[in-house]
Amino acid sequence: MNKPSIKLLPNEICTNYKLQPNEKLLSIKTPESNSFDQGIVGIFTPSLKNSKGKFALILHGRGGHKNYIYQNELAQHLSKLGISNFRFDFRGCGDSQNNIDESLGRTIEQDIKDLEIITEAFTIEGKFHSEIGFINYSLDLIVGHSRGSIAMFKYILNTKLTPLLINCSSRFDSIKILNLYQNEENYRLIQYRFGKYQILQTLKNEIINLSIQDLTKLTKLNQSIKILSIYGEFDNIVPIEDSIKFCEIFGSNRHELKIIPNSDHNFTGINNFKELNSDQLKEFNDLKLTIKNEKINYNRKVIYEIISWLKSYI
Repeated sequence: MNKPSIKLLPNEICTNYKLQPNEKLLSIKTPESNSFDQGIVGIFTPSLKNSKGKFALILHGRGGHKNYIYQNELAQHLSKLGISNFRFDFRGCGDSQNNIDESLGRTIEQDIKDLEIITEAFTIEGKFHSEIGFINYSLDLIVGHSRGSIAMFKYILNTKLTPLLINCSSRFDSIKILNLYQNEENYRLIQYRFGKYQILQTLKNEIINLSIQDLTKLTKLNQSIKILSIYGEFDNIVPIEDSIKFCEIFGSNRHELKIIPNSDHNFTGINNFKELNSDQLKEFNDLKLTIKNEKINYNRKVIYEIISWLKSYI
């Protein structure tokens, strides 16, 4: 297979986010790409420090995209910490090309292939790309949200890589996702796709494929890998008990769990902003949290927990 190629794209392709001056919109061609495909599309944010090629991947979940919830702000914080990073749309999502097989939809196996292609593209030692200069990266960190965390774990299980792993809101008992899809209405989701938000139908195969992912095999994960898990206290998608199962399977020596109080699966507050007590109001001001639809957006608290944890290892 040919080495993955990196191409600079016009910023205008990404219509749901204004790129920062230090960011570049890139396309990584896949083996299935043709001349009309964009490939895997993502945003590269280089390190603001000379940090010997530290590199991170930021992964979205089902129905998400490269600028979802905390991802764009996290990219800038990682850059300041000395970690170049790439946040991208998995195939079948956002601005990236379609799924390999549209009759199957987006599968975890395809997500893993995307991760393989991207990792190879950014870790070719001494490779020069006119768009981003010389590449000499190692994969030091992956941050996944929900389904993205499942792809992250499954990918790392089958490699010799030992990056730091951050799991936000992942399922452990994947089979339970079937309980959410008894109603046909739940297969329809408003998603950003090719420049606009639209209602898209999720194939039943995608949900079945997600439901059969076995994370009990994480007992075989390289013992040197450190993991941080972050969950909303009132996650409305994934049972909070799943967070405890990650604690049990990894143990306290290499795994830490953080719970974001009063927040849901995407770390949005469950209470009206006007109901804040004095301690919550202080945190709101200290972390410069924002409000969305009269609810607190706790994603900056998620970023705070991530950066605080990373400072022990980076």
